[in-house]
Amino acid sequence: MARCSPEKLSAAWNTLSLGLVPASALGLAAPRSGIDESIGESDLKIALDVLRVCGLHTVVEEWFIEVLQMDLQRNIAPEFWNGINQQENAVEEQECVLLLLDTFRLLLSRLEPYLKSLEILGRWADMGFLHGSDSQILRDKVFTMFKAILFFSTSKTFQNMVQQFYSRTFKIYMRQKKRGNDSVSDCDSSMNEQESDSEDPVVEDFYCAGCESPKDQCWCSTAMEQFQQLNSIL
Repeated sequence: MARCSPEKLSAAWNTLSLGLVPASALGLAAPRSGIDESIGESDLKIALDVLRVCGLHTVVEEWFIEVLQMDLQRNIAPEFWNGINQQENAVEEQECVLLLLDTFRLLLSRLEPYLKSLEILGRWADMGFLHGSDSQILRDKVFTMFKAILFFSTSKTFQNMVQQFYSRTFKIYMRQKKRGNDSVSDCDSSMNEQESDSEDPVVEDFYCAGCESPKDQCWCSTAMEQFQQLNSIL
């Protein structure tokens, strides 16, 4: 039976630590050369095998979740909400939308290292390399933690931003859908006549009915692209 060497154990734990979580979460400066990115899954598996020899592989999942929880509470969540709260400085609706999207992009960039490691740990769990878990249980734990720490109590500012954004994009979508239907069918002619009676033709001439901006400043296409980007993040 292989011996549990303290030197090998220390090196293996160092490899797993830097390969599974960001260096900043461990209180370390981010390596200039991106050493954490050079640690591949095969290197991590070799390190895990060393921990298995020492009987310590059972703590890897618990350690990962604990580090993630601390990073969420101390760094990621405060950074996210500080970004959201900057909405007070945004004057235009487009500024608010861009701020919302940028804040979620930053959040995703902070979570991506953990999500990548979650996939690796999930594969290990399904192969029996970890202790008492599988990929679905592990994934449920992590995403429950995301919701509990990030979105358990949302601010009024955040709720207003999200509601305004989805209301705007829904209005743009419905306007575009109506135009598409009108272009391929004359069946809506009577409805169009009713709408034209209720809408101010002067307003219609100068303002986009979707984003409600002057037509030469219409940002409907941008809004729908941002809608797709935000949905892909969420």
